[in-house]
Amino acid sequence: MESMKHSTTPRRVLHALCLGSLVLALTACEDVRAIPWPAAGTGTATDSATADATPEPSPVQSADLEATTDEGTAEPVEVAVPDDVVPAPVPAALPEDVVPDEAAPAEPVVVEPVATAEVVVSAAYPDDAVGDYQLGGSYTPPAGVNLVVRDSTSKPAPGLYNICYINGFQTQSDDSDAWLKDHPELVLHVDGEPVADPGWPDEYLLDVSTAAKRTAIADIMAVTMTSCADKGFDAIEFDNLDSYLRSDDALDIDDAVATARLYTERGHALGLEVGQKNTAELGSRGRDEVGFDFAIAEECGVYEECSDFTDVYGSHVFAIEYPEDGDFAESCASPGRPDNMILRDLDLVTPSDSDYVYERC
Repeated sequence: MESMKHSTTPRRVLHALCLGSLVLALTACEDVRAIPWPAAGTGTATDSATADATPEPSPVQSADLEATTDEGTAEPVEVAVPDDVVPAPVPAALPEDVVPDEAAPAEPVVVEPVATAEVVVSAAYPDDAVGDYQLGGSYTPPAGVNLVVRDSTSKPAPGLYNICYINGFQTQSDDSDAWLKDHPELVLHVDGEPVADPGWPDEYLLDVSTAAKRTAIADIMAVTMTSCADKGFDAIEFDNLDSYLRSDDALDIDDAVATARLYTERGHALGLEVGQKNTAELGSRGRDEVGFDFAIAEECGVYEECSDFTDVYGSHVFAIEYPEDGDFAESCASPGRPDNMILRDLDLVTPSDSDYVYERC
């Protein structure tokens, strides 16, 4: 309803309102003109008071001001220096090849390389190997031989591929008492008695049934392994890998594999190849799990298992037959027999002994 009233307001009322607004605006303008404004170039009263409190400019500042041109650019100004002011000395230029101490680079720190043990580099098992098995004593090998197996107490044959023999799973007969005295816990016992090899009753089986015992035995064997490397042997064979078969079930093939793995790792670290000794039951585990590089097989012809080794190691198999246990001619004709097969006397004596035997297929 209010909007209707506004729409019907008479024109004269609106005209009067407009005239009143105009009069008020003109009056405001007159009031503004009446305010006293400062003259051009002067400040307000407050500015004047501040200027009075400002100290006079120094002579240098005055000179700077006087040197300002109408265009607003500064001309060079000579500034008088008091007599009691001594200019700071200008340092002499240093020779080009001299570097100030504070800018001299730090001396480089030279770090000497840590000395590491020399790794013995051995020869690889020969593909055309012709071997001799000399565990009963060292002698000059027969003509044509390029591979020799000798006991760890012997020296290698010059110029040939030499394999160092270590009894890794049983005690050597001369060391059996020492093992029982110094390391009785590492000799396998059944019913309180040390277990001996039936074929070699003065040799005791080593107890490789636990990881701790295997490691302790490997630590002891490492001394002999290092000696083999120092003498110049190229490889090692660890005998009696199959001792678990004579343990009255106290040991198994997995114990043998785990122990052999420790031996090959340490042998390889010394730069020596490591061979599997007998134990056709291993199949390819000897190569794939243990890491053997070759095999030495006794009487594989007699037991018709030569191919079990050659199928895994190819030509890197050295076979030894003994006359007491079979016909050597038949062994030479056995399926899968290695090219490197010889006949030796069981005691492996030297040529000076009448029982000495050495033949090749």
